Amino acid sequence: MDWLAKMNGAIGYIEENLCNDIDYEEVAKSMVAVESDQPLKPGFTEIEIPACQWVKFECRGPLPGSQQKVWKRIYSEWFPSSGYEHTGGPEIEWYSEENMDSEEYYSEIWLPVRRITT
Repeated sequence: MDWLAKMNGAIGYIEENLCNDIDYEEVAKSMVAVESDQPLKPGFTEIEIPACQWVKFECRGPLPGSQQKVWKRIYSEWFPSSGYEHTGGPEIEWYSEENMDSEEYYSEIWLPVRRITT
């Protein structure tokens, strides 16, 4: 995806998967995203992510297995015990530029959250 990095301007290269418009009854919309200060080119979609509180989960190990394990733990362990809930905003999977098959591969899952009020 060098072409995507080149259009990224001075902000820096970010390769991430952005899941937006999540409807768990159907397939979520997913896209590769970059942060850019350049004008939007034809055929591209701009999504503004509103300011919110985020929780970041670190993943180690080859993809997709390492992230799948973390996703499972987020919903089966972290959310039920954390006092936070998902805001319904976009979810971000960030990928490092390392070998995705490596046991040491590093990636992140970012979720928009808010404290549960009672």
